Amino acid sequence: MRKYILALFVFMSAACSAQKDAAFCPNIQIPRASSYLTQRSPEGEVYIELYGYKGYCFYDESHRQNRAVITPLFKISRTNSRLAQEADISYFIDNGRFNRAFNETIVFTTENEEQLFEGKPQEIRLNSAYEGGKIFLRLALSKADKIYNDQIFDLGFEPALKNSAQPEKVNSCRSCGR
Repeated sequence: MRKYILALFVFMSAACSAQKDAAFCPNIQIPRASSYLTQRSPEGEVYIELYGYKGYCFYDESHRQNRAVITPLFKISRTNSRLAQEADISYFIDNGRFNRAFNETIVFTTENEEQLFEGKPQEIRLNSAYEGGKIFLRLALSKADKIYNDQIFDLGFEPALKNSAQPEKVNSCRSCGR
């Protein structure tokens, strides 16, 4: 029995060490403007937040190509825990030149109004276009969703600090009328 366990351990160690690291692994970003979504329905509103990811890169010997595995992380909340039973999520992985779209349906498993959900791992090929570049992970938003996000989350607000002048010094007293 001990020999069997030792042989299994040696085999597993060899399998793990056979996978090479990728020559490069791009930076993955989640833009704030496309990380929130509110789905409205007669059952109630469902809020979806793309808050992070798990991922790694590796070199695929069989295809002689770098690959990345990206697993999106979502936080889902609902306004009515008895009626809203599922949420549909559309998201995409984008490198600036092309994107791949993905869809997932999340079924609420508990009566909790908030639930964390880990999407399916998505494997993408990395070619030279990704080297030194960025990959964006975004929720698929309609134009109406973008406008709603801008209003609710104040995404269009940019403080005017670049060319702001110092306030003028006033020599009068406004409270006393001089």
